[in-house]
Amino acid sequence: MINQCDFEEILKDIPSKWRDAIIQILLQITASCTSGTIDCADVKECETVTSISEWTVTGTEVCIKFTNELGVEVERCFDIENILNEQLNNGNIDPGCITTPTIWNTLSYTEKFQALIDTVCNCCPATTSTTTTTTVPEETTTTTTTIP
Repeated sequence: MINQCDFEEILKDIPSKWRDAIIQILLQITASCTSGTIDCADVKECETVTSISEWTVTGTEVCIKFTNELGVEVERCFDIENILNEQLNNGNIDPGCITTPTIWNTLSYTEKFQALIDTVCNCCPATTSTTTTTTVPEETTTTTTTIP
């Protein structure tokens, strides 16, 4: 049977405040199982079955349907073009860095996304440097890697 030490080992990466509370709950459940005081019907009442559909795209609207834990089908949709335009209007994306305003205004939303991706991939090569220092008794090694 699993004991407190086993739980502590399994949950060792969780912050101690949470780990201690979780362990106490698990110990109570374990004790209830051992004494036979858990009713499977109680657990079954909490079970739910949910489902999720594939994404559907109609024009610029993207939707997904899912069945929630109460068995009710819910549909959530968003307009990808509106999201892109909101980012432009809020100043989060500057189309002037991507192309001319005239060209930008003639692009479809998918072409705008592709232009954004092309700009990031082609325009602004980034250099990433990583420095790792390893210290072993009587020996220190430093390695720097630069990726263009």
